[in-house]
Amino acid sequence: MTETQIIHISMLNSYNLITGNASFDEIMDSGVGFFAHLPSDPLTDETFKLLTWYFQEREMFEECADLRNTYELLFNPDGTLRDTLCECDYPVIDFYSKHMLCGECGHLIRR
Repeated sequence: MTETQIIHISMLNSYNLITGNASFDEIMDSGVGFFAHLPSDPLTDETFKLLTWYFQEREMFEECADLRNTYELLFNPDGTLRDTLCECDYPVIDFYSKHMLCGECGHLIRR
């Protein structure tokens, strides 16, 4: 595998994990478990900027739009992580989506 391929797969894997298109285990089980960010660390504004820049340079605009939507869901306008995470003991799941919102409190259920 070339360095270019490794970088591209890393960007795709980080994108898929962050946007909820794939789980960490699915990516690791694929045999190409490279990431452009440390999945164990909290997400940062810089991670989104890096991924967006990368996909813009390759004219992969659908990925950019997905990242923007995910960013707006997870971050405040000032670039800090939202603190509106579900704290319900028994979250209510009305329907399944990439980013689950609790049907009880309306806040994000983070895995």
